[in-house]
Amino acid sequence: EKVFEALGALADQRIEVSGTTARVTSSSRGKQYEVSYDPHTHAIMANDNLSYYKGMLGYPSIAYLMVIHVIPYDERVLPMLRDVPWKDLNTRYKGNFRKTLETVLEKCTPSESEFLQDEVGRIYTELTQRAFPILGPRVTPPEGY
Repeated sequence: EKVFEALGALADQRIEVSGTTARVTSSSRGKQYEVSYDPHTHAIMANDNLSYYKGMLGYPSIAYLMVIHVIPYDERVLPMLRDVPWKDLNTRYKGNFRKTLETVLEKCTPSESEFLQDEVGRIYTELTQRAFPILGPRVTPPEGY
């Protein structure tokens, strides 16, 4: 699900890159996440909840890796994920990310949904086949909606 959210951040142009760092604005526009990256070691850190609490790549990190072309993506999926209120949907479905995703995919045609899911699967496979160590200490997530 986080790959979908990362593509949504790209679709909405909610990521501002400055060298090896980025600021990613949440879908609610109420928070900004900071991402830091070391291109030599591929170590990365962001202050989203998934990164902080689970030590995993959250959508801000994934979006950054895609926008700097470390992880390739097909831009044709972006219009399908533009203006998705991820935070609102996740809140409405009480953190049931699968239900959120079903709601998002219902707005696509069957061929768009298949293409989108195939592309996300390819991106996910690429992410899992590469190592992205944690860069420095974990950073507390921002507060807000």
